Amino acid sequence: MMDCLRPAWEPCRRSEIGTISHFDLMPGSILSGGETLQTPLAGGPFRSRHYGLWLAPVAPLRLADDRHDVGVVKPAEVARFVALLSEVDAALDFPEPEVALSTRPEARAGSDALWDWAEEALADAARQCGLSFNVQPGEGAFYGPKLDFALRDRLGRSWQCGTVQLDTVLPNRLDASYVGPDGNRIIPVMVHHAVFGSMCRFIAILLEHYSGALPFWLSPDQVAVAPISQDQAGYAADVREALEAQNIRTVLLDGAETLSRRIVAAYEMSIPVVAVLGRREVEQKTVSLPERTGDVAVLSLKDATTLLWQRAHPAQNSRK
Repeated sequence: MMDCLRPAWEPCRRSEIGTISHFDLMPGSILSGGETLQTPLAGGPFRSRHYGLWLAPVAPLRLADDRHDVGVVKPAEVARFVALLSEVDAALDFPEPEVALSTRPEARAGSDALWDWAEEALADAARQCGLSFNVQPGEGAFYGPKLDFALRDRLGRSWQCGTVQLDTVLPNRLDASYVGPDGNRIIPVMVHHAVFGSMCRFIAILLEHYSGALPFWLSPDQVAVAPISQDQAGYAADVREALEAQNIRTVLLDGAETLSRRIVAAYEMSIPVVAVLGRREVEQKTVSLPERTGDVAVLSLKDATTLLWQRAHPAQNSRK
């Protein structure tokens, strides 16, 4: 997605999901020195062989080098990212992240003077955004310093996910430039940022954070429709159709097992709500909604659909 239809000296923003593949040695592999690898380097979705990485580079800034004066990092670009990150973390019920400024590594590109400018520029932008941060010496990228945002899950474990980085190297290597308001060519600074990092890894973090019981709006299957017997099969189809018409993700559990067993199966699949339909519900056009929390509500089909839609779309509902 690009947003570059603007004056050349204004930010050009782009976001994409890239697929990355890698190959790690597995436990029991023989290394070149004859040593047998004992510790696994793959860990399910936390370290999959192929994963999607959501990236959003921005090229809005002026680069400091031998041809130009020192530029100024616009705090608005960092503030845009911090606001987005805060909105996402709050929606996913994570506490405020811990922030660290990662500075120049030993193996790096660019001059010390350029690194001095980049580190101070990013630190100043973070302070203007009201961020408190620790300094992590040597943990920056080879092309520039970065602000790393670490989340803590409900077990107290720290996961580094969000990042915003200043890149003073790639624009030079790409010979990128734009025409400024004064008509001169200017080399931009690129700002990389990511909210989730690896999508696969972030999903794994979410599952750990919620112990597999994702909130209603995030659950892959949100409602299981369970008729007590085949006598309610027609009404069950109507309920499922009404829910799916509101983009509520619904499955039908109408097998030969007992109702209690099907309810247990739904909760084992982490489906948060079961719509139980018996003779009374058919006659009164209602829905009984037992939840995995133990709460039970009996509502008309219309009210049940409205309530579940609101839970499935909390962001849209909050803007009303």
